[in-house]
Amino acid sequence: METPVRNHDNLTDTEIFARAVDLLLKITDEPDEPAHARNLAAWLDASPRHRAALVELDMLWEATGEVLSSVRNARE
Repeated sequence: METPVRNHDNLTDTEIFARAVDLLLKITDEPDEPAHARNLAAWLDASPRHRAALVELDMLWEATGEVLSSVRNARE
């Protein structure tokens, strides 16, 4: 079995992406909790890979919205 590639911060891209999802879900669940926004900002500042994961997540979110919109339109 091949070992996942780990970069300088010792996390796989999958682990970083999962952390991005977790941080954004916390903000979504409790938008009035300022600690969540601070945690996300600090995490983003910690590594360019974190910012890249957030961009990837944003693109996925947008694509999901487009697919769901197409499904709704097809049902009408």
